[in-house]
Amino acid sequence: MYSVFLVYFIFLEQTISERGLNNVIIQLFIMDGLFEIIDRY
Repeated sequence: MYSVFLVYFIFLEQTISERGLNNVIIQLFIMDGLFEIIDRY
């Protein structure tokens, strides 16, 4: 569970670094969807 979050967090940081802050909101929506999936397990 925590390892999945850690990997996603690293991916999120890389995305912000590469693409800038424009896609942060989109990434937050994806993150919210990920938490919904985690809550099911």
